[in-house]
Amino acid sequence: MGTFANSFYSERAYIPQKKLHEFQERLEKLFQAGGMMEIEHISMFGIETATLRKARMHKRGMNFYYNYFEEDSWENAGYNLGRSRVWSNKIGWREFNWTVIAAYVLETLYTDGTGAVFENGDLVDESIFTGWINYLFHEDFHAKNRNPWKLFDLVNTETDGDDYKRDIGWKEFAYSQEGFDGYTEIYAVQNGIDRMWQWLTDLLEEAGVSIQDDDQGFNFFTIIRLIVKSIRTYRKECDLPVNEQFQKICDHLKAFYQNPDLSFSDFTKN
Repeated sequence: MGTFANSFYSERAYIPQKKLHEFQERLEKLFQAGGMMEIEHISMFGIETATLRKARMHKRGMNFYYNYFEEDSWENAGYNLGRSRVWSNKIGWREFNWTVIAAYVLETLYTDGTGAVFENGDLVDESIFTGWINYLFHEDFHAKNRNPWKLFDLVNTETDGDDYKRDIGWKEFAYSQEGFDGYTEIYAVQNGIDRMWQWLTDLLEEAGVSIQDDDQGFNFFTIIRLIVKSIRTYRKECDLPVNEQFQKICDHLKAFYQNPDLSFSDFTKN
């Protein structure tokens, strides 16, 4: 039991050597700004005692468990210098939590390759933490890797010993601004068009939004209905076997996210 966070990356994702020194300097500053403290052993008048000081980068990285603003300790967290990765155990739910997750987000910003940050198995909305990072370092970073299909591929890639990835929750991602439409498509792929439409209908009715067929106007919900209609038509008229239809639709959707300049005609050639 408890709150845990971690980052997960695609194969061969790494922080480029030319960015590594800057990342480590900023990571140390971020941990200090977030109130992370480490133990320092000192001797005064022949008496050995332990005091607190700002967490610092050492030969092997960083290791701490106390937060100044929270005035409390949790399990150890820090940075592994050899692997160039942030690490943590239980992080609670207050300032210690916030700072550790922000460190993971900073790591994703400097990493080349697809990756994401998770808290208790749910994708973290990185935009809030990116805002704090921009404030600290006077930058203009944007949350990385919010392409829903890249994340879908990432967490469904089978790796020995990492079976938990199949059970990662998409709830928080689904309710984020950048993730909603992509998650709707992913839900359709996982559960079928009919169940996706029922999920979307229930969600919007719960929010008090009407999506009756006689609604007028060109809005997001009209677009969703048109997408559902077009996929159903495709399924009926396509000459490919059902399993190949599924793959073709997935390929089209992924191509759309990876190549936003493609026109509609590019998707209708096949």
